[in-house]
Amino acid sequence: GSQTAEEFIHTVLSVLEAITQHSRILLDYQTQIVDTILVPLAELASSDNGDIRLLCLGLLSELASLYMNNEDIDGASKLQIQQQLTSIMSTNLLPHYEQILIDQDPLPNYGLRLLLATLEHSPAIVKEIEKYGLVPILFQVLLDHQDNLTGKIMENIVGILNSLVSHRETDMVLLYSQGLVDLISNVIIEVAAQCLDCDETNTSKRPTSLLLSLLDTLNHLFKYVSTVVRQALQTKKGGNDVDTKAAEDLLQLNKPFTELTSILMHLLCYEDTEIQEWSCRCLYMMVQLFGGVYEDTMTPENMESLTESLKKADSKRQKVILRIIKRVLSAETRHTSMMKEHGQNLIEMIRYIEKNASSNADVTLSSVANEVLKLL
Repeated sequence: GSQTAEEFIHTVLSVLEAITQHSRILLDYQTQIVDTILVPLAELASSDNGDIRLLCLGLLSELASLYMNNEDIDGASKLQIQQQLTSIMSTNLLPHYEQILIDQDPLPNYGLRLLLATLEHSPAIVKEIEKYGLVPILFQVLLDHQDNLTGKIMENIVGILNSLVSHRETDMVLLYSQGLVDLISNVIIEVAAQCLDCDETNTSKRPTSLLLSLLDTLNHLFKYVSTVVRQALQTKKGGNDVDTKAAEDLLQLNKPFTELTSILMHLLCYEDTEIQEWSCRCLYMMVQLFGGVYEDTMTPENMESLTESLKKADSKRQKVILRIIKRVLSAETRHTSMMKEHGQNLIEMIRYIEKNASSNADVTLSSVANEVLKLL
């Protein structure tokens, strides 16, 4: 009967699970596995039997990660595998993905891991994700797991959001309508706090990779806004009668991100150099879009962070940080007053950089430092 069939399927899947512990076997027989096993696994992933669903999705996510990321597989074979996996995802899995994502743990985690592996190599599947109404479900899953920032579900779903935001064909209006700005802001605040407050002797607990993914997502969002605003301005300058309201509304929608200013400034001094770099990029894009709209941009604490980051940075990053300061001071006189009153250490550091750059014939750095000092 059906029970005997399910027991047989479960036994076969358990054997396959044991085989997946040996990556060499999986790589040696990749063609046979991809051609004959992946489709049945995908079909069984929507079984009424919870154990079978769990085994199938776990195996699929494991195999997809191995075949899509393994460097031992040659380019042509990897491309073919990616195409087959994407086809299986679109045809057999995505129509049932809502149920997978709202199922009991760890099923959603396997589903997210498989979705992320597919998205990273086949971003065009974004349209399929939108078609099956999965975007609101993804946001709900993220909200449901916000209390476990360092868990795999959070890592996978932030990776998925990053892929969605960075893909040019994504329906950004849909993402914004789900509360993208508040959600990304809140998660960045919490993850950054964990990274900054974590005991220095226990660096392994810091969710640094998650923070990097979030900063990359933020940077992509700023690039998107910048492109929309620039296109609207260029069209207007060209003498065309263009409605800039959409660009203005988009700016307003993203304005709450300016509340991250202090956090990003503190991260400029974080020990991980990649975090420093991405925080600097985000800050630069932010002040280009919003100037000095954030009232507490030049608090004494933030100016100390800027001073410390200038001290540690190479000349390339020093130029960017100085341009950030210049943009903020040019945009709002209250920030100039704050820097004159409470930013003596920062002013002295900029003077030192200007002098040092002049003696080393770094004309650009010297010039930017001089331009900042002229505003004071």
